[in-house]
Amino acid sequence: MAKRRIFYLPLAFVITGLLVGVAPAGAQSSPGGACPTPGAVETLGSGQIVCIALNGSQTWQPYSGGGGTPGAPPESPTSGSRPAGPKKIKLYKPYGTALSQETFGSTTKQVADVTGVKLKNGTIRLYAFVKGMGIRSAVSTDKTGSKFTAEPGMRSTQEFWGQPRAVSLSDGRLRLFYLSGGAIKSAISDDGLTFSEEAGSRITTEQAGFEPGAITVVPVAGGGYRGYFSDLERPGVIADHKIVTATSPDMLTWTIGPTVVGEGSVGLVSAGGKHPFALTESKGKVRLFYQADIPGSEPELLTAVSDDGLKFKSERSLGIPRGADPDVVKLNKKKSLLFYGDEIDPTNGFGIKEAKSIG
Repeated sequence: MAKRRIFYLPLAFVITGLLVGVAPAGAQSSPGGACPTPGAVETLGSGQIVCIALNGSQTWQPYSGGGGTPGAPPESPTSGSRPAGPKKIKLYKPYGTALSQETFGSTTKQVADVTGVKLKNGTIRLYAFVKGMGIRSAVSTDKTGSKFTAEPGMRSTQEFWGQPRAVSLSDGRLRLFYLSGGAIKSAISDDGLTFSEEAGSRITTEQAGFEPGAITVVPVAGGGYRGYFSDLERPGVIADHKIVTATSPDMLTWTIGPTVVGEGSVGLVSAGGKHPFALTESKGKVRLFYQADIPGSEPELLTAVSDDGLKFKSERSLGIPRGADPDVVKLNKKKSLLFYGDEIDPTNGFGIKEAKSIG
């Protein structure tokens, strides 16, 4: 399969633990932001962005510079000029905003990289990177997870921990994976509020062969753990993103495995994947959620399933355009909440939205 070179500029991204906004082109032009004139093209980084009128709004989107009329909505897959995107699957219905800068009393317009756990009393605690405040947390006011209240203090020991991922341990403690200094590192907590850094790195750039992004972890039948992580997205950089797996007996020492999503994968080959989240299902199946660049359209949240944790199939779109950095919290055996990053509004900027499982 020929490599597809896709120009990707996320609404918000983390570089070695530091969340950085997209550098403006012209005045305040960045992917996902409002634009005045459909068809207008501006230079951003090493590529271009174009003003597209779509679904009743006008936003800047990555532009390859070729084919079609700049600013025109993506053509129908039946036209034959662009490949059809993944089929849609109805798993979640968008509900509303979970976290924004207002939740934490911030004015930086960047709350990103959400991760959550269900607490013993049935409420939900979310962790997220808040620009200028480090890793913060908020707890739901009830068991439905429909409204969250910020908890005081910073969860990270340093302001610039990035892309956190919380994993509940069998002994009641919580392990928080995060990015720092070009590596995936971890910290441990007895109460989910105060964390102590664990020595060393979990996965380094040298070990992975590329600078790693956030890791997601699921238990393996018979013992041990399997993790999934992608390469770290960078602003203005053209890249073929991929998701790689790794295994560990204790979540501390990891052995890198094959690519599972993207060019050269052992199973599914798509437009590539970023910032994955893995969820175990019945009969040992693993469901993977991730964001992918869809040619001729906006980035979307996709999902795929694997029987063995390696060969993924049935790639589908969740029907949530622009959604990024997904994380799922199970409420019970049948119900769950999907949290993801997206632009809230011009006042709040980038924040965390949520969707409820259907059925």
